[in-house]
Amino acid sequence: MIVAALGACLLACAAADVDGDPLMRATGSCVPQQTLRCLCGLDEGTQTCNDDGTLSACSCATKSADALEGRGAVTQHEGCDTSPVDVDARGTRQTGSLSAAKKDLELSCALDTARDHVWALRLREPGTLEVDVRGAFVGAVSARVGSCADARAERDCNPRLGGLRVAGLETGAVVFVTVAAIDKGDAYTLTAKVLP
Repeated sequence: MIVAALGACLLACAAADVDGDPLMRATGSCVPQQTLRCLCGLDEGTQTCNDDGTLSACSCATKSADALEGRGAVTQHEGCDTSPVDVDARGTRQTGSLSAAKKDLELSCALDTARDHVWALRLREPGTLEVDVRGAFVGAVSARVGSCADARAERDCNPRLGGLRVAGLETGAVVFVTVAAIDKGDAYTLTAKVLP
């Protein structure tokens, strides 16, 4: 009985905000039917905890063109014109879904992708960018530094969903991370942080 109570407390505490900061929220568990804040580029959205303890994709509000001025005009991560997300040692956790995405880029490690999203990750401090992508589909992850469209800018490519690292980056560097589905694709989570 004490173990059950302790487990319920740990689950509830893991889903709670730490000092109101959604970046500090524990990942991997939540209270079913609970609505939580999530990050949509530089803005906030909401996501719901599913009955199995996983989170739904982040539901992001559409911004007007005036609200997006100066930050990039696209928030759906289609193509290279995507709003940058700042990343530092605290990290960021982003969610998306490839179910309605288009194919924009060719990846060196997965030429047969069907659809993709591009994330522009801007470093707030120098170091190594560590990225991890998780989803329940067959996919690939690529990182290009400085140029999204130029395939020669690719610094790492993982032919499976999972992790990659890009070292030797300066403050302000932009790394274009492509999350691609080889099959139909669906919801995914991208986490990124800067290592010293």
